[in-house]
Amino acid sequence: MGLLNAVVSLALRRRGIVIALGLLALAYGVFSLTRARYDVFPEFAPPEVSIETDATGLAPEQVEQLVTQPVENVLNGVPGVLTMRSQSIRGVSNITMTFDPGGDIFRDRQLVAERLAGVAAELPQGVGPPRLTPLLSSTGDALIVGLTSKTATLMEQRTLADWVLRPHLLAVSGVANVAVFGGDVRQIQIQLDPEEIAPAPELHHPVGSPRAVRRRRAQGSPQRDWGRGSRVHRNDKPAAPRADIGAGDFARIACGHGHPVEQRRHGHAR
Repeated sequence: MGLLNAVVSLALRRRGIVIALGLLALAYGVFSLTRARYDVFPEFAPPEVSIETDATGLAPEQVEQLVTQPVENVLNGVPGVLTMRSQSIRGVSNITMTFDPGGDIFRDRQLVAERLAGVAAELPQGVGPPRLTPLLSSTGDALIVGLTSKTATLMEQRTLADWVLRPHLLAVSGVANVAVFGGDVRQIQIQLDPEEIAPAPELHHPVGSPRAVRRRRAQGSPQRDWGRGSRVHRNDKPAAPRADIGAGDFARIACGHGHPVEQRRHGHAR
């Protein structure tokens, strides 16, 4: 207690010096704070690289088998990887790779991008190419939002999320990425009418298929041009006069969405 009493007694006798030292320490603290190079939440986790792949229409089991596993097989053996974990949900595959804290995160991302360059050709048709997400910290996920409605369809909710909510969220300062998944993605589709195609033999093959194109060329029929409204000739018999068929006679352009793969497999697509 004697030392403590001596310090207090000295501070009271030299109060001016103590106040000056306190103000000097406060000024130095403010100066250091304005030039600090550290965030409020310093990075405490190893560097991470995240890869996302859009697989619209695939169930979680199909995403795991057809998308996640092929991408993981390509990424196996990347130098500096500590762990690799994945998450397969409906329509989205996410793979997170953790690297050595002492390495260069930009070099790690370059190595991953080189491995992903040729994997898109190995994925099923309709699956988007794997892409690297923006460089984020381990505390980067700030908000998860879900949309529900009793009146709006899944396609209307997905369109609202893609074209209204996502641009507004990306406009917020500090937001690096907004990932949207689920719902039905709006598509501009050319829908064929089987009843109108049945009487035309030249249209029995898939529209635009090489066999159908070669057959129309051999018969002297012009190629269809949806933008300029070309005509497709009906050639039921070689000697019969040709009847022109407009594109609108057997097809129409409408807004729709891709049907899930599991529905197409069991024949339930409308």
